[in-house]
Amino acid sequence: MSLIHGPRTRYSYHINGSLPPILELKNNPWVFVFGSNLQGIHGAGAALKARQSYGARLGVGVGQEGFSYAIPVYRDWE
Repeated sequence: MSLIHGPRTRYSYHINGSLPPILELKNNPWVFVFGSNLQGIHGAGAALKARQSYGARLGVGVGQEGFSYAIPVYRDWE
């Protein structure tokens, strides 16, 4: 994933800069796997894309929702 910081932040998920296709088929075997925090905030990067396009839900930080699967990789600091 590449990041460009600043007012025009751009994320890319493939080497060629493209994003995964939006998954719309009901019996589609593919899911968008992304790193999440346990609170399920999904506010930036791949987590935000999962929420916007692949069915990830706020408050769900682990497991499958829609065509996405959240893997907790961030610890929620006190």
